[in-house]
Amino acid sequence: MSAVPEGYEVVDSITDHYIRLAVPVVGRDEPILICAPRKDWVPPSEVDKVYEFLRPYQEAEAKVLEWHRAKAVRDEQMAEWHRVNDGLPEAERAPEPDELPPFPDDAKATLEKVTMRELDLRWLKPYMSAADYKLLTTSKNIPEKSVEDLRRRLESKDITTGESSASTDS
Repeated sequence: MSAVPEGYEVVDSITDHYIRLAVPVVGRDEPILICAPRKDWVPPSEVDKVYEFLRPYQEAEAKVLEWHRAKAVRDEQMAEWHRVNDGLPEAERAPEPDELPPFPDDAKATLEKVTMRELDLRWLKPYMSAADYKLLTTSKNIPEKSVEDLRRRLESKDITTGESSASTDS
């Protein structure tokens, strides 16, 4: 970095927020080594790629949630319909509420293609080898508590607001 003129403060940069972590893998001598920026410091171009990856899963989840909301509404409508109409002769009964649309099986199939672990850790992919990323996101030999600890550490703050490592080095 070029010299900063007198009177100017240096703002944080991505390298101020890199962390290095080793994730142990049961049955493997070498841990998975991660050197990546904290989540809030991932460059916008990489954030865009992650959002692009997540989009089909978010859309599928929205379809499934919408169906469940519609089912809950219809269940309430049917309960009310039965409360009002069960004692009446069939000819005097109101029409039943509209049928529930079919369950979005395509959306469910999309969601089954990915794990929550991969959705949570996808933003790390450019900072790891393909083999280590696959192992991190799919291995049964990495306890979920280790993954939770990794998430926590990657989201925690290590530099006080307004202070960069450049200012602490002097």
